[in-house]
Amino acid sequence: MVNEQVLTVSLEEFGLSKYESQAYVALISKGTISASELAYYSEVPRTKIYPTLLKLENKKLAIISKSKPIMCTAISPEDAFDGVIHEQINKINAMNTLVSNLKKASEESR
Repeated sequence: MVNEQVLTVSLEEFGLSKYESQAYVALISKGTISASELAYYSEVPRTKIYPTLLKLENKKLAIISKSKPIMCTAISPEDAFDGVIHEQINKINAMNTLVSNLKKASEESR
């Protein structure tokens, strides 16, 4: 079993807030649950769970139903982070190209 605290800290390192990280990890592990259940399992204060859910939805990490009670589901990690991964790979490739071009420019000036 993966340590949920490690997952939460890792998500924070990638830019999610503490509450967003806790809520996303709880959604991944529990499946579709109500907002009040999410507050309980994630240990996000009940007064903060709705704003946190909206942020997760805006970041395309969760789906929130419009029914009563509000139900929420995590977007799968593959779907949620695929775009971010490709964006980072593109940045790394661009940095490698820049380093190569700078190296060539440096060698040409000697």
